[in-house]
Amino acid sequence: MNTILMTYFKYIGNELGTKRRNTVLSLLRPQPRASYLDCGCGDGKFTAELANKIDTRRIWGIEIIDSEIVKARKQGITVYKADLDRNFPLPSNSFDVVTAIQVIEHLFEVDTFVSELHRVLKPGGTAIISTENLASWHNIFALVFGLQPSTGPYISNRFSIGFHPLATEHTKKHKKNPHLAVMRGHTRVLAYQSFLALFQAYGFRIETVKAVGYYPLPSPFSGILARLDPTHAVDMIARLRKL
Repeated sequence: MNTILMTYFKYIGNELGTKRRNTVLSLLRPQPRASYLDCGCGDGKFTAELANKIDTRRIWGIEIIDSEIVKARKQGITVYKADLDRNFPLPSNSFDVVTAIQVIEHLFEVDTFVSELHRVLKPGGTAIISTENLASWHNIFALVFGLQPSTGPYISNRFSIGFHPLATEHTKKHKKNPHLAVMRGHTRVLAYQSFLALFQAYGFRIETVKAVGYYPLPSPFSGILARLDPTHAVDMIARLRKL
């Protein structure tokens, strides 16, 4: 039974990842020659895909893990090694587009991060932010049963406590992806309404919000319910404008 459940949850998890990526791409518009910054660019593969959708080769990234920086630079990205909990090593009003995909939940200094996003964007610039939703139904039910919300905040850097009862990939034994062993877990997980209020408080106009995933249901049911009830979906993705 556990094997069947594990296979099923991995399936809907992979499905969610694909839907998230496609949704982020759908929120970008072609802006030839735009200056583009990806916060937490990782190995740069998805950053390059996003840049291709924007139709620009002027690509910058911020990353803190050395092995990922090396890979991202091979993608043609100008990468700064920096901690996103601190001020960005970049000038103000520099970028037409900024993205932060599944990043904010790994940070401690959320105020610094959001204010820095606003600072480095040009007036009228676009930000695409994606993160997990603390108010999703699977987190609510976890709390009802006295469990840690599966999206975090995580309570251990060594053990898979509070992630998913059948999963082990969030322990610190990463053979295929060793960089994950040094990646910080989820420290700040935002509920839907707080997510929107945070960016509004820092002077962003919310143009579009998309909800993705509705655990434990697969497509097409998850897609329908996420549209009807975005407040309790798994992920939230916003396109923001700097006023």
